Amino acid sequence: MIYEIAKGYKGDYTIFRPYAPENNRESWEALPQKLKKDLLTWGEKHLGYEYPWIPATRYMEFCRIGNRANFESLYFARRRALNALVMAECTEGKGKFLDEIINGIMSICEESGWQLPAHNHNGKGEFECLPDNSNPVMDLFACETGAQLSMVAYLLKSQLDAVSPLIIKRIYNELTVRILNPYLSTHFGWMGEYGESVNNWTPWCTQNTLITIFSMEGIEREIKQRVLEQAAKSLDIFLNVYGEDGCCNEGASYYRAAGLCLFNAIEVMNAVTTDEFVSLYQNNKIRNIAPIF
Repeated sequence: MIYEIAKGYKGDYTIFRPYAPENNRESWEALPQKLKKDLLTWGEKHLGYEYPWIPATRYMEFCRIGNRANFESLYFARRRALNALVMAECTEGKGKFLDEIINGIMSICEESGWQLPAHNHNGKGEFECLPDNSNPVMDLFACETGAQLSMVAYLLKSQLDAVSPLIIKRIYNELTVRILNPYLSTHFGWMGEYGESVNNWTPWCTQNTLITIFSMEGIEREIKQRVLEQAAKSLDIFLNVYGEDGCCNEGASYYRAAGLCLFNAIEVMNAVTTDEFVSLYQNNKIRNIAPIF
């Protein structure tokens, strides 16, 4: 169903632009005062922030002793700090947070792998103790990292380019190597095959891959078409195994990572094709997943 729409799409693609960039001051100044205060407070807590060093041995702990928490605490701390600083800079717009933002961007770009140690395997349960940067693995959080950096580049492009155009160039290089190229050349299990059972990884990874690739500038239409068709195929496979009643069979707590990610993915596809997929919201199963329709 979704794939057929994607396969038949012959129009142009727009770049995914979900909200105003930082230099659109009117939009950011229009935020509620309480929200602006909270965002600034959150960011100011990270002024002078030193992004944690992540030793290779922390990555190896999952293979060695089964501990994933020690690595993940450092990994997610970097990303939360960057989010706080970016939102504060967009709110204030005076450049106060840019140095720490640049440090965060570069520290994440320099990671050998964006996949978590617990997901660093060949699909057969055989884990590698270190990431292979010549063979990127697209897990939940590699895909999330791609979406995060693509949105940082979008929100702050003018400000970052004023410091150095190499920052955005570095982000795009990493997104190409770690997300775009493997997405089109490697079959990850969460992409699914018709007749297979998949889970929340499929819409979660697909949503963030779409955000990453369709927010990048300079991607040829042919490449975007291939991405759209692969994403649509994966979403079809996910939808096929989802319950007709719209309930998440992985549990209510996974609804955000399953049903809502399906909707987010559809919304990205609508945004870049000028609502080519809006008819999906009349499908009974999709309406049951989100009964507000």
